[in-house]
Order: sequence, then structure tokens, then C-alpha cells
Amino acid sequence: MDLFFRSSSKGVAELERKLPRSPLGSLAPQPESSNRASFDSTYYLNRSLSIRSGKSGATTSSPTHRKGFSFASLRGSIQPELSRRLYRLIKSTNNLISSHESAGKERDTIARELSEWGEQTQDEAVSDISDKVGVILSELGAQEESYAHNLDDARGILKTIRNTEKSVQPSRDNKGKIADEIQKIKIKEPQSTRLVILEQELVRAEAENLVAEAQLHNITRKKLKEAYDLEFAAVIERAEKQIILAKHGQRLLSLLDDSPITPGDARRVYEQGSAARQVLNDAEDDLKSWESNRRHEPVEEPVEEPEVMTDIYDVVCVGGGPAGLSLLAALSTSMANGRLNKMSTEANPTTAGLRVALIEAQDLSKLRSWQLPSDRFSNRCSSLTPSSAVFLNKIGAWRHLQRDRVQPYHEMQVWDGVSDARIEFEWAPGSASSDGTTIAYMVENLNLTSALLKRTDDLSGVATFDGARVENITFGEETDELDFREWPIVHLQGGKQLAARLLVGADGANSPVRAFAGIDSKGWDYDRQGVVATLELEGNGWGGDDMKIAYQRFLPTGPIAMLPLPGNYATLVWSTTPSNARLLRSLSAKDFIALVNAAFRLDQVDLEFMHTMSAGGQEDELSWRLPHTRFDAAAVPQQVVGVQEGTVASFPLKMRHADTYVGERVALVGDAAHTIHPLAGQGLNQGQADVESLARVLDYAVAHGMDVGARTALEPYDADRYAENHLLLGVVDKLHKLYSVGGGPLVPLRSWGLSAVNGLAPLKSFFMRQAAGRGIKVP
Repeated sequence: MDLFFRSSSKGVAELERKLPRSPLGSLAPQPESSNRASFDSTYYLNRSLSIRSGKSGATTSSPTHRKGFSFASLRGSIQPELSRRLYRLIKSTNNLISSHESAGKERDTIARELSEWGEQTQDEAVSDISDKVGVILSELGAQEESYAHNLDDARGILKTIRNTEKSVQPSRDNKGKIADEIQKIKIKEPQSTRLVILEQELVRAEAENLVAEAQLHNITRKKLKEAYDLEFAAVIERAEKQIILAKHGQRLLSLLDDSPITPGDARRVYEQGSAARQVLNDAEDDLKSWESNRRHEPVEEPVEEPEVMTDIYDVVCVGGGPAGLSLLAALSTSMANGRLNKMSTEANPTTAGLRVALIEAQDLSKLRSWQLPSDRFSNRCSSLTPSSAVFLNKIGAWRHLQRDRVQPYHEMQVWDGVSDARIEFEWAPGSASSDGTTIAYMVENLNLTSALLKRTDDLSGVATFDGARVENITFGEETDELDFREWPIVHLQGGKQLAARLLVGADGANSPVRAFAGIDSKGWDYDRQGVVATLELEGNGWGGDDMKIAYQRFLPTGPIAMLPLPGNYATLVWSTTPSNARLLRSLSAKDFIALVNAAFRLDQVDLEFMHTMSAGGQEDELSWRLPHTRFDAAAVPQQVVGVQEGTVASFPLKMRHADTYVGERVALVGDAAHTIHPLAGQGLNQGQADVESLARVLDYAVAHGMDVGARTALEPYDADRYAENHLLLGVVDKLHKLYSVGGGPLVPLRSWGLSAVNGLAPLKSFFMRQAAGRGIKVP
């Protein structure tokens, strides 16, 4: 690499610091021009095949000058902030330069000491090889100094940025000074004629500052690139040359015969002198070849990256769970039919023409073909109310469910774990819903998601991007053709971009869409874990297949619920403390089963004791305690006799509610908008009700020529769902807190209230209609 020196008053010492020394040079002295302005690194001074050639001469290092005090040493404290930071960077780079210079000098000293030591060993082979290795080491030191010189050039380029930054600061100060003066006069003398003059000066100052800032912008980018391009090139040069030298150094060492000799034998004659000399010649040739190749390397032209095309959609839904998939199906399907025995397959004439897209991070192909044996069930199940089931039928998804895996239940037994006060939810004669006496349907979440996917596959106009992670969501830019400055742009992994007239967040409790919209979410963690498992019972339930019953017992640590699945299977949802959840996950199958059976039968004190048995033994403990406990066997679930392997899991419980469900071109549904305690089994149903409401609002907006992304078009959705969800969240939260109390006057009061509701059939029917989604709307 050519090293350029500028004539200056730095003196001989500075020039000597710049020039790299090298023992590998031309054998014959080369004439040197006195006015030479550059130094060719392939031209080596004082070249010798022996480092001892200059041993007799006095070697003196460059004098070290003590840096005295100067006002310039304070400049870092009086410059603008950016200049101060750059000053520190330049100063740190100077320290790095000094370190590499010192390393080069130390390497040269080591080379001389190695050579002199080898000469004193009286071993011809060691003497010659150590001398030649010293030449290699000295050249490595020269590379350090050459690298330091290149760093110094890069540092000088960075100084250009710093100096430009300093030159811009006066224009900034002047503009600020004039603006401050104008504000003072406006307050003290608002009618002063000097205001006009100052405002004109401010216009000129702003123009000057704009020019200066543009100059700084251009110089900063250009010089930053130049500086570090030079530094990285120097790093490559230093590394590749060091590799060349190191390989030749290893060749030299291979010439040294290190095989042992027997005491008394004469040393072997050293015959590798010419070979060692040739190694140095090869090293010199390789360094020259490296320089020659570098000069002739073609300059790579920058490759322009292809322009990223943005696909435009009316609705983009992030999240491929039940809420997101239901929305896509609802936008494409007529929802005129409303009975489970009347399926809907007709296209929605209003919204079917919308261009919609789904973004899901997971691969959905496995969900489309999801299948489990008839005696195996997923541990994540949900309770679908009849109104949710009707909605799913309206959008054509119900028929895609694996119906033999869906279990309706017709009665629910709920009781207080402390006082045993009980309420029995069952439809009274004459008040049954139009589709029978069903309270709700138990369905595996995977079964529902698979059915919704199959339904969306039936529809045209739905673009699915699965296995696509959202990297960022930003607002777009204005182009010659379109103005996307107020449109959300979803950036996918791999460079794909989707512009959304309306961006729907169905992406869970930690919603990136909600974060993009700047919508806050308030709530709290319950310090509870929800433990789930798939259980096998000793029978098909006390009512058989025709009358399935769900059970829920409120314990001070949290409610435990057993909900029926087809046949003699059930799903468990047990809200409990984190320590109890850890214990349940660690137990053997037989002890886990014993603790579940105990939770529906034993007194609170006995159950608490069984939770302290961290080493197991719950099965034996239950066998001893159960005969001494009074309970009605027909009022609790049948005995659990098995737990499906791999289904015991837990998740944290929390309550969250977004401040609003809509923003400009943004809407939230499902867990992205609200997260509820599972004790009421309403999380999925809330999400389905959100989707039904949003689809209805979008249908109205399209029919009346409104922009579906405008906040004014979305406000009816927020008004319809927010208050109702907020009320349900509050009721469930208060129930959790009410039943977390294990003693005191609150226990008899809540027990009296539970018994009173159970005795008032109209009031109980009202609660059941509300839970089933058929109740009155909250105003």
C-alpha cells in the first residue's frame, strides 16, 4: 500500500515515526530522491539477510518528547457535544496507534535479542535459524508500524469531520441567539419595530445554517466512509502479510533438526544455510507479489439492491389464532344464517371483495392436517358458548370441526371449597335454548384452529403468509404514485412488505400491533399459574354421554375445574400458586392423580398438607384421609384414574385491558385487546364476539362508502365491545379476589350469596344467559 507523507513542520522525529522499518529490502542500495513525497511499501530500507549487519552500530530510538501543557489540551471541554464525542474517539484512536507502534518496537527488540542469543549458543544450526527467524519477527514488527501509520491517516480523516462540526456550530448558535432575542422582545415589547429586522435576520441565519448543516451531512458521510474503509483495508493488509510471514517462519523452523543425540556424539553438520536464505527470499517475493496483486485488483462497483415492492391490502391481520382466522372467514362469508343446523357457505356481497391478508409466524401446514387418535386429546381446550358456536357456523367453520372431538355439556356444579356453599347451573324446563339444553361446548384449540384454516382455504382472496415473522411495523412514505405516510407497513422477515388500509392485531397479549399503535394496556399479574392436563375418568360421568357435567371448586389458592371431553376423558384447569404448580408438574402420574382427586373432595386443611409433600406419597396419603372425609360422591366428578402423558403444563395468569380497541388504521381483537382469568372460561368467547362485532362494523363501512381504516369507521366497534368486556373482566377479577379469602366474615357472606342465587331460578337463568352469550347487551 502506498503511504503518502505531506510536508509539514512535524520534524524528523515525526517523519521517522511514520516510516516503517523493514529488514526485507533490495540487496543493492537504491537511490532515494530528496524531494520524494511518497513511500512505496515494496521498497525496503537497509535490507539484509542477517539482522546482525547493523549490530556494531549504535541503535537509537526516536527521542521521546514529553508532552507539555497547552491550551489545545482543553479543547475537548469547550467544543459542541458531537465534537467532544468525536474528540474522544480520535484521542482513543491515537492511543491505539501508540500501542501498535510500541508493539512494533518491542517486536524488533525481541528479534535482535533472539538473534544475539542464538549466536552465543555456539550451535551453528540454532545460530542461523534464530537469526533468520529474527528477520521474520522484525518484519512483523514493521507491519505493526505500517498499520499504525495507516490508522494515523484514518484518524486525520476523522479530524475533518470534527473540524467541520466545529465550523457549523457558530451558525447554530447565531440562529438560536436571534430566535431567543425575538421571543424576549415579543414578551416585553410586542409592538417593537425591531421585531421585523430580527425576523429577517433569523431567515438569513436559518438559510446559512441549512447550508452549513448540509455541508456537514455530506462531509460526515463521505469522510466516515473514507476513514474506516482505509482502516479496514489496513487490517486486511496487516493480517494477510502476517500470515505470509508466519508461514515462512514455520518453514524456517522445519529446517532445524531437533532429533536427539547420544551423549558424546558430535553434533550433526548444519547444511541448511542456503535453504534458510531462500526462505527469506521467498518471503520477500511473496510480500512483493501481494502488493502487486493488490494494485491490480478490480474495483468492485456497488451493487444496487433491488427495490422492495410493497403489496397493498385492505385488511392485514397479524396473528393466525382463532380470532384472526375467524375475522378473515367472517369478511368473506355471508352471516345471514344463524342456526347450527343451517350451514353458511354464501359469499358476503359487501366485504368479500376486500383484499385481505393473514400473517402468522408459525407454519400452518401442520395445523391444516392436524389429527390425533380418538383416545388422545390436547391439553389446551376452550369452552365455546352457544352464541360463539352459532357465529362459527355463520362463517362456515363449524362444519370443518372434527365433531366427534367436540363435547357439549349441559350442567355445571360450582361450590365454595371452604364452606361447601353450592350453585347448580342447569337450564330450567321451558327455558332451554333453541339448540337444546347445552350450556357450552368443549373443543380443543387445535381442532378449532384447524377448522378455521380449512374454512379460509375454501375462500378466495385471502393471502396467507405463514412462517413469516414480523420484523417491524412502520408508517409508509410518499411516492410518486401513492401516499402511504398514514398507512401501517408491515415488514416481514426476508424483505416482504405489506401496506394495510386497516391493520388488525390478533397477535396475543404482547401484541406488536398494539405497541405500534401506541395503545397502552393496563392490568396486573395474579401471581398464579394455570395448570392444565388431560385426564381419564373411571366412567363417562354421572349423567353418561347424554348429560355431561362440568365441575368447579373455588379454593383459596384458586379455582380447580374439570370440564368434560368425549367418552371418559376430561380436561383440567387448576389455578394455583406458583409453588403448587411446580409441585404438580414434578409429581409422578399416580401422585398427580391423587392430588387432583383430593382437590375435589378433601377439606382445605388436608389439601394444604398434601401440597407440602414435595417428595411424593400423595397417593398413600389420600387413601388414608379419604375414608375419614365426608362428601357427596355424586356431587363431585368421578374418580380420575389416569393422566395423559405429556399433557401436564402450566402458564402464568394475568389480567390486561387495552385503553382502546381502535386507532387510526388499527383495530385490536382477542388477547391483543384483553386478557382474562380463566375461571369463567370466557377468553375465547370474548375474542369471537370481538370479531363478530368488527366484521359487522366493517360491513357497514364498506356498504356506506367509508374508509375501513378510518377511526371514525372503527369507533362503533370500540363502543360495542369495550364496556362489555370491561365489565366481564371486572366481575371475573372480583370473583378471583373474593374466593381467594380463606377465612373471616367474608366467607359466610359469599356463601349466603351463592346459596341465594342458586335458590332464585330467574336470577340464575339470567346469569346463565349472560354466560352463554344470549343475555342483554351492556349499554
